[in-house]
Amino acid sequence: MTFIVAAFLPNERHIILATIRHLLSEVERPEAGFEVILAYNTPTDLPVEKELRRLADGDPASRLLRVEGSESKAENVNAALAIGTGEVTCILDADHHPCPDCLARAWRWLHNGYDVVQGRSVISNHDVNFLTRMIAIEFEQIYSVSHTARSLALDTAIFGGSNGYWRTEVLREIGFDVTMMTEDIDASST
Repeated sequence: MTFIVAAFLPNERHIILATIRHLLSEVERPEAGFEVILAYNTPTDLPVEKELRRLADGDPASRLLRVEGSESKAENVNAALAIGTGEVTCILDADHHPCPDCLARAWRWLHNGYDVVQGRSVISNHDVNFLTRMIAIEFEQIYSVSHTARSLALDTAIFGGSNGYWRTEVLREIGFDVTMMTEDIDASST
């Protein structure tokens, strides 16, 4: 199992450590283990990179991949996909903290012949203010109603850019088109 976390560190430098720590400490590891590849781009060296290196040195499951010359999430993910070793690859954004049993949940679908499983995204700070409550309602509608209905009615899904679990061989075959603004939807329709 490979987790690929895509990040643009100047913007996500304040949240990335918490995400990597969450994956390494909270997600249930399968017997065969997993790897967490942080595929990131940054125009300048940042202090957080030292902290990330220390974290990676402390857990062999953690790998850092600074993608030089990258200007997009698609480039970061494609670079990580080239070095990932898992049979299943989960793509995450820098602020996603999947539930502890996410791998077991995804495997139930993948084991039954599906190539990709879109995980549900829940807003963690839904109770902060009116805006966060409205965003949480929108996400519930998207992930609990729309995606579920589409899956049941058409036996198909759309990868929403994060928290998607793919058969690695399929994802490598499709890849992400770096010229597309919505590379996630493009990959879903391929």
